[in-house]
Amino acid sequence: MTPPPATAASPADHAATALDQALRLTAEARSKQLRRVCLAAVAPVLAGVAEATALGLAATLEDEDRRQSVLADIAVAVAATDLRRAVDSVRDFHEAYRAKALADIVKAEDPRRPGNGTYVLDTYILGAAPPAGWSPQSAAEFASAVAEFAPDRAEEIAAGIDAGYSRTVALAGVARSVAATDPGRALRLLPDRYDPWAAPAVAEAVALVDPDRALSLVASLADRRQRPHALAGVARSVAATDPDRAVRIADGITDRAQRAEALAAAAAAVAVTGPGRALEVISMIGDRDFEEAARADLALVVAAHAPDRAVRLAEGLAVRGGDVLWRVLALAGVASVLLGTGQRRTPAVRLAAGRSR
Repeated sequence: MTPPPATAASPADHAATALDQALRLTAEARSKQLRRVCLAAVAPVLAGVAEATALGLAATLEDEDRRQSVLADIAVAVAATDLRRAVDSVRDFHEAYRAKALADIVKAEDPRRPGNGTYVLDTYILGAAPPAGWSPQSAAEFASAVAEFAPDRAEEIAAGIDAGYSRTVALAGVARSVAATDPGRALRLLPDRYDPWAAPAVAEAVALVDPDRALSLVASLADRRQRPHALAGVARSVAATDPDRAVRIADGITDRAQRAEALAAAAAAVAVTGPGRALEVISMIGDRDFEEAARADLALVVAAHAPDRAVRLAEGLAVRGGDVLWRVLALAGVASVLLGTGQRRTPAVRLAAGRSR
């Protein structure tokens, strides 16, 4: 008798595989500190399928700040099935965690239920916790997230930010969101004069409309310390339309961390059509830790269209001396993409910069 054909694994199956491995590796982490970092990555994703277990893991974190950060990310996953409870759960959190969670909740809500993001914004968030009462930095991050589905509302929020630096960063976020559909508006949103520390955000937004103008802006910066950061932003923007040029821009950055992040962004841009080319770009980084982190980020990009390949890429990341971080971040990230849990994630290659200092 001929056996029935094997059933192809579903995205949920791949997510379960990735999560199981991430949890096992977290338990095997070589130090208590590493376990805490890994747990913070895994628990919010696990909440998408097993909220009680995720909350139990979060409760084991002794540090109040880290525990609140993880609980805020768990709330984002909970919002998919119980929006009001998710929003209410973060009401009393530290402002930075509350603002990030609320931004992620409304940003994830609109793709799930088109048009509902603005309703959630007005009904559950702005009425009880207006960004005008938040710090400029939190309000700017919130405005940038809202800009992805409601740029007009985001512009209103940005206009109400008092601090010049944060207002410029928020407006740059709005500009990035409208650049493809209304490039003239994107450029008009950006002020002619701004705090020099906001230059990277401005350059990244300008590059979506006019890369040459953005590069001229970077070259004119009086503070050379801002140039690598600004060039990395330009490379990220250019990568979407001209990845080869993005690679050239990134390769010319002198700061090791910013160069690695820019090359990782270029690799992500070519991953869908040329996964081999993406790995070649990552190999240009020339630093083992940064390259492993960039591959962890690449796995998330691949997960959206080839879950099985993404899991294999994550499983192939090195574990040296019990350092499981990059593999755990990749596996948890792949599971998050496949489950649609909606949390924002700090790129692994950026975390690598922190570890290298």
